[in-house]
Amino acid sequence: MHCFNLNRSVACVVQNHYMAVTASCVQSSRACSSFQSIGTRGCVNKDKQKCFSRIRSIDDKNNNNEEKKKKTTTKTMNVSNVSKTTRAKEVKTEREIKQMSLLQAKCFYTQIISKTSIVDQLSMFLFKQDVRDTLLEKLEFVRENRFRPLCVKESLGDEIVAVAEVSVQRDVLVGRAVKKFKNLSEMDSEYCYVSCMCVADEYRKMGLATELMRECECVAKAWGYRLLLLHCYEDNEAAYLLYKRLGYEEVLNDLSFKTPLDLILRKRKVLMAKDI
Repeated sequence: MHCFNLNRSVACVVQNHYMAVTASCVQSSRACSSFQSIGTRGCVNKDKQKCFSRIRSIDDKNNNNEEKKKKTTTKTMNVSNVSKTTRAKEVKTEREIKQMSLLQAKCFYTQIISKTSIVDQLSMFLFKQDVRDTLLEKLEFVRENRFRPLCVKESLGDEIVAVAEVSVQRDVLVGRAVKKFKNLSEMDSEYCYVSCMCVADEYRKMGLATELMRECECVAKAWGYRLLLLHCYEDNEAAYLLYKRLGYEEVLNDLSFKTPLDLILRKRKVLMAKDI
């Protein structure tokens, strides 16, 4: 009788959690109670072990399904959000400027030790300030049509998820490189240039970089330029392939375009250009 009560309580536990397992557990309980004289207690323990083993397997399966469903839902929601606002727009408000500088700092910061280290926390804090101050300085040239900050927003939260900058630059070395590459008799040292483009991790591979590049080309045309240039790191294969797909050609691959940080990290930049 004790064995039967114990088995029935086990069956009840299973029934409360998983209805699909209850029937098999009850059947096992009845089988055990009919053989009380020949090791009923061992049968009960075995039956309990089987029941909880099934519970654990169902738990694992449900957890995996929930995790997959959560990832799919999040990705679907992100695509849905961005699909409503895939048109790039100019960054204007103070809130947008702050969001843009924070996204750029997050994407471009180079970790020194680890995220939790005091060195990196202090370095990141200073880097954020520097990015924001630099962006504010560039904004002074917006009215002169020599700088334009662009962004793509996520619709529900109105958060900036992708940014890029297009500006008018002057560099004699770049002018000479383009002149030689294009076989031009004359080349102005001023040119239109795309820089600081980045996309939030969870919104990548959704066409936002392409949208930003298209808008940069429209801005350059409106300013009267027919050639758009940019730099791309050699080891950034995803970005390089994107620019190639959009029609950009490699103009120059030279150490002279490296910054001191590039030299330390041994990164080589590629100058790319496109007729627009």
